[in-house]
Amino acid sequence: MPKTRSLLKNSVVASFACAMALLVAHPALALGLSPSSVIIPDVMRGIPQNVTVHLLRSSDQDGELKLNVLAVGDAAEYLRFDPTPVIPSGVDGIDYTFQIDPGIAQSGSHKGVLSFMNARPGGSNGAAAGDQMGMGVLTGVALEINFAVSGKELVSFEIRTSHVDDTESNLHPFVTYVFANSGNVNWKPYRAELAFSNKNDPSDQILYALESDRFDTVSPGKEGNVRIELDRSLPEGAYSLTTKFFNEQKEQIGELTSFDFNVFAPGTMAQSGELVSVSTKKDSFELGEKVPVDAVFSNTGDIVVSGLLMGELYKDGAYVDLIRGEEVSVGPGESSNLSLVLDPKEPGRYSLTSYVKFGNKKTLSKDVVLTVNEAVALKTLNSYVGIGVLSVVILLFVLLIVIVRRRRHGKETTSKVRPTEQSPVPVVTEVRSAAVPPAEKIPDAPIPSDAERRW
Repeated sequence: MPKTRSLLKNSVVASFACAMALLVAHPALALGLSPSSVIIPDVMRGIPQNVTVHLLRSSDQDGELKLNVLAVGDAAEYLRFDPTPVIPSGVDGIDYTFQIDPGIAQSGSHKGVLSFMNARPGGSNGAAAGDQMGMGVLTGVALEINFAVSGKELVSFEIRTSHVDDTESNLHPFVTYVFANSGNVNWKPYRAELAFSNKNDPSDQILYALESDRFDTVSPGKEGNVRIELDRSLPEGAYSLTTKFFNEQKEQIGELTSFDFNVFAPGTMAQSGELVSVSTKKDSFELGEKVPVDAVFSNTGDIVVSGLLMGELYKDGAYVDLIRGEEVSVGPGESSNLSLVLDPKEPGRYSLTSYVKFGNKKTLSKDVVLTVNEAVALKTLNSYVGIGVLSVVILLFVLLIVIVRRRRHGKETTSKVRPTEQSPVPVVTEVRSAAVPPAEKIPDAPIPSDAERRW
């Protein structure tokens, strides 16, 4: 039975892939993928795997192209992807990255299909593809995905390039490495040993070491671009850099030599930058609420710089504090997002004067204004009091209803005891007094004579 079910799933996936391949019905709206299929023989259970393909359209198609992406097959539940990618106007193709997240998937092979379909079958000009009668023809392309899940770790990587930007003798150099992780577990170098060789005297070497905490982890299927600022400067001259990489067992796993680079005298290279924008998510905050500040810095000079966002905080015109963000390295011609966080201690109206420090320079400043309101705790307390009062009122109302119902129930019980067949007949009771014998008459006492009185 399991084999039959698996065969049925594979047949459905294959049929869907064939159907999708037949969807491309108009050359002007054709879509393509490179590669056209993805095969990953060993995905580690519980570790997501990233996959990137190139999605392209015919060169004669113009305008923005919106797509809908749908996953089918038994692997569909393990695919994480953007369901609505867009190919911008004037661009023939884009890199599309999705993720295979096996979670606790069963070991074995899994198959699925990602279908990319034109969200507007009529095309960029609004006319229906295929004819002139307004009938839309669905256009698209399918990517077949095959992968196997196992509990076996596969460590596989590529150390591709290294690069050092030209710099000055009073500045720290920046080194850039590019790694690719083709395994199924997270990876990064454990240690790197750097040797800077002076081109005029190769025996003159400056040694430097980088530990694992200076490198970012590269997830499976991804490429990592790591730029590291060294904490020392180099004397003037022309140099090359040779880097040796080691794993946790202290075994050498790779070696790269960079292109030559130069270290110039101070002031030779132009340093310039611009604070493009500074903003907060909103204008009003509650006391106790953190205030994130976001900025965009553009390096308009000829040398890599470390940009540091600074903010002078004022309350009602009075200086409060100087806040620093985190340094971010920005290459020539590049722009980067910088940030810092405010933590106002009192309610009131605040202004923040922000600028970016880079090298021995700083940009022009920009201001943002925000308001900090009373602590939300008081509002919460009032809310609780209101809720408490309302609860008491509701409780009293319920008790009143109970009392009324009990009284009604008592009256109904009494009425059931009385006779109901006839109207009640008044009863007249005759009360008779018991016969009392007449009182015996007592004879009057004799009146004494005069003689008896004298005696």
